[in-house]
Amino acid sequence: MNLATSLYLTANTLCFCAIFPQIIKMIKTRSTKDLSLTMLIMYIVANTLLLIYGFLSKSVSMALSNLGLLLLTMLEMCLKFKYDDGKNDKLN
Repeated sequence: MNLATSLYLTANTLCFCAIFPQIIKMIKTRSTKDLSLTMLIMYIVANTLLLIYGFLSKSVSMALSNLGLLLLTMLEMCLKFKYDDGKNDKLN
């Protein structure tokens, strides 16, 4: 494994570690009012583009790790729609 791959996988692992506490807090508190829908949409677009890039560059590790991040971000969005009280219907 080269340095670039090691750096990428380390950064991706940190991203996973950053998302999990947020998901756990959303499930425990059933609150997503402080979570920006715009940010979630931007993460989904970015992870989708990185997933496509991973496939096009034949980088299995990049494709799989971004697929994982994409799925976690989509879970966050689902929780936002589930727990949002309806007062924040506009993009915030």
